[in-house]
Amino acid sequence: MKNILLITVLAMAISCGNITHSHINFVITNETTEAIQDLKFYTSEKVDTVVIEMLEERNTLSGNLTMENNKTDGHYILEFKRENGQPVTLNHGYYTNGQPQENKIVYTIQSDTVLVKFE
Repeated sequence: MKNILLITVLAMAISCGNITHSHINFVITNETTEAIQDLKFYTSEKVDTVVIEMLEERNTLSGNLTMENNKTDGHYILEFKRENGQPVTLNHGYYTNGQPQENKIVYTIQSDTVLVKFE
């Protein structure tokens, strides 16, 4: 009986230790023929923000958004301006108790849409 209790406690400790991570990686690809300006990537809690002044045409950048100070449930927000000044705001995804459910978000900005993929 003691062995079963010990195994259960160890299994819970190991599994819980692997669940949490305090950031989400992202990749943003600009597939358009124009520069994208004033990119901002953040959570709905607005605790930390990644700001990128410009992403040139046909370029890709990657990074991570820290979520160490996020505490509640929420979603991700990507904002940017197209070269003609048109603002774009995307609300998508989900995280719970300040922890991302995925490891990475991949954005592909096209001339008329933005594709979002979670990995």
